[in-house]
Amino acid sequence: MAQKKITHEQIVGIVADKLRDARKQRGMSQQDLAHAAHMPVTYLGKLERAESAPTIDMLARISKALGIDT
Repeated sequence: MAQKKITHEQIVGIVADKLRDARKQRGMSQQDLAHAAHMPVTYLGKLERAESAPTIDMLARISKALGIDT
């Protein structure tokens, strides 16, 4: 059975969608989440628009700020 390859761009897009959805579900603004995750709000915006890919460390900080177990 052949596996379908997923591209870097697709992964970044999926992360962006999940991040935005998780933030909105918690009623947080981008500014709220950026402050809680100790990151610039402009960088968070780039992550949510899939213009940048977060590092694993940054994902851990964002997860903690959202109250998601890692």
